[in-house]
Formats: sequence, structure tokens, C-alpha cells
Amino acid sequence: MKTDLTDLDYFRTKDNVILLVKGYYHPENFVLSVPVFWPDSTGDRINESGRKYRKDVREVYRDPEIPKFARFDMAENRSSFS
Repeated sequence: MKTDLTDLDYFRTKDNVILLVKGYYHPENFVLSVPVFWPDSTGDRINESGRKYRKDVREVYRDPEIPKFARFDMAENRSSFS
């Protein structure tokens, strides 16, 4: 994975959620981002390996249980949501 992620770059987590990077400056070894594409067997988006996704940014802002931002730990390859 590239380590110089910046505003509007996309990347995929190990649980296959695709996140959109927000901002140019991030804490060391972390990237602030927003979940955009969710794995979904009925999704209308298909990646290069054939996995289906759905894009639903509205879901993030509609449901208070869904985190608004992800803080991705580059060193440990994992996300924490807030």
C-alpha cells in the first residue's frame, strides 16, 4: 500500500471497505478518511477481482450508529472509527 495518501485518494481496508481520504495533513502513521464503498453481494460496483460493492455515502450520515470518519493505522493495517 502506498504510504503517501492524500486528499481524495481511495484505499481498501483488510475487511474490504473502501475509504476516501479527507485532507492533506494526517497524524504520523494515520490517515483520516470516510467509508464510501461497502462490500455487498447485490452491489452494482465490481472491482478488479470481481467483488461487488455498493456506494452509499448517505448511509454514513443517516445512521448515528455508523461512524463518520475512520482513522486508519498505516503501521498495523487496521481502522478505528469515530
